[in-house]
Amino acid sequence: MTCSDSCRHPAPSQAHCGACHITFGGVGNFDRHRKSGACVRPERLGLRANAFNVWVSPPDEAAQARFRAM
Repeated sequence: MTCSDSCRHPAPSQAHCGACHITFGGVGNFDRHRKSGACVRPERLGLRANAFNVWVSPPDEAAQARFRAM
Protein backbone atom coordinates (compact mmCIF):
# COMPACT_ATOMS: atom_id res chain seq x y z
CA MET A 1 0.00 0.00 0.00
CA THR A 2 1.28 3.47 -0.84
CA CYS A 3 0.84 6.38 1.54
CA SER A 4 -1.55 9.11 0.48
CA ASP A 5 -0.71 12.78 0.23
CA SER A 6 -2.26 13.28 3.67
CA CYS A 7 0.49 11.20 5.31
CA ARG A 8 3.25 13.11 7.01
CA HIS A 9 6.55 12.87 5.18
CA PRO A 10 9.15 11.95 7.82
CA ALA A 11 12.40 13.74 8.44
CA PRO A 12 15.55 11.63 7.94
CA SER A 13 15.67 10.73 11.66
CA GLN A 14 12.00 9.67 11.74
CA ALA A 15 10.15 6.56 10.57
CA HIS A 16 6.70 6.33 8.99
CA CYS A 17 4.73 3.08 9.04
CA GLY A 18 3.23 2.24 5.66
CA ALA A 19 0.73 -0.13 7.32
CA CYS A 20 -0.86 2.12 9.97
CA HIS A 21 0.41 5.49 8.67
CA ILE A 22 1.81 6.67 11.99
CA THR A 23 5.08 8.63 12.09
CA PHE A 24 7.58 7.90 14.85
CA GLY A 25 10.39 10.11 16.16
CA GLY A 26 12.95 7.38 15.54
CA VAL A 27 13.49 3.94 14.14
CA GLY A 28 13.63 2.38 17.62
CA ASN A 29 10.06 3.38 18.43
CA PHE A 30 8.94 2.27 14.98
CA ASP A 31 10.51 -1.16 15.57
CA ARG A 32 8.86 -1.41 19.01
CA HIS A 33 5.43 -0.78 17.49
CA ARG A 34 5.80 -3.64 14.95
CA LYS A 35 5.65 -6.54 17.41
CA SER A 36 5.34 -9.91 15.65
CA GLY A 37 4.71 -8.21 12.30
CA ALA A 38 1.60 -6.36 13.52
CA CYS A 39 1.20 -2.73 14.50
CA VAL A 40 0.85 -1.90 18.20
CA ARG A 41 -0.82 1.41 19.06
CA PRO A 42 1.82 3.87 20.29
CA GLU A 43 -0.17 4.72 23.43
CA ARG A 44 0.19 1.11 24.56
CA LEU A 45 3.98 1.53 24.35
CA GLY A 46 3.96 4.66 26.52
CA LEU A 47 4.71 6.96 23.56
CA ARG A 48 3.26 10.45 23.22
CA ALA A 49 2.36 12.49 20.14
CA ASN A 50 4.23 15.79 19.94
CA ALA A 51 2.89 19.03 18.41
CA PHE A 52 3.64 17.68 14.91
CA ASN A 53 1.74 14.40 15.53
CA VAL A 54 5.02 12.47 15.62
CA TRP A 55 5.07 9.77 18.28
CA VAL A 56 8.06 10.01 20.64
CA SER A 57 9.21 8.61 23.97
CA PRO A 58 8.51 10.92 26.89
CA PRO A 59 11.64 12.49 28.40
CA ASP A 60 13.19 10.62 31.31
CA GLU A 61 13.65 12.22 34.76
CA ALA A 62 17.23 13.33 34.03
CA ALA A 63 16.18 15.14 30.86
CA GLN A 64 13.29 16.83 32.66
CA ALA A 65 15.66 18.01 35.44
CA ARG A 66 18.07 19.47 32.85
CA PHE A 67 15.20 21.31 31.17
CA ARG A 68 13.96 22.73 34.49
CA ALA A 69 17.50 23.91 35.32
CA MET A 70 17.68 26.06 32.17
